[in-house]
Amino acid sequence: MGATWDRRGVRLFQHHYRVIVTELPQPLVVRRTVAVALAIYEERVTIEGVEARRVQDIAGIKAAWATGYIPVMVDPETRSVQKLRPCVVVDAIMAKRNTGTTIADAPIVVALGPGFCAGVDCHAVVETQRGPNLAVHISAAQPLRILACRVRSAAGGAACVACAR
Repeated sequence: MGATWDRRGVRLFQHHYRVIVTELPQPLVVRRTVAVALAIYEERVTIEGVEARRVQDIAGIKAAWATGYIPVMVDPETRSVQKLRPCVVVDAIMAKRNTGTTIADAPIVVALGPGFCAGVDCHAVVETQRGPNLAVHISAAQPLRILACRVRSAAGGAACVACAR
């Protein structure tokens, strides 16, 4: 998971979305000082005033939400996503290929980086390659902001966001 997504995940949490971060047992992060993945090694980390802690299971995720911190869980197969059935899944693996994310993972599936086809693998792709198209939203249907508003209103402002590895 990249540092850019970490900051966005923190901001979503600050706006009262229930965020889950799933990680590899040994996260492949470069900028550890701004990555919630550091919680895998250090039990807890604070980014922009928001605490993230390593959790072990679904009960730990729910306790994190109740207590007010971001749960970070070793879950390379993203089984927690299957169990929690979030409204939104953001694939921020940045592997330059799809490692298993499907459009059926959630009502809204967003993928960051190359290797995804909007409308087939996910609902929307966000370009991550540096250049004039950085952060451009690619969709097979509607703009992402409209989809996000629908989920937010349907969930009463408490949509779940799962960030896969």
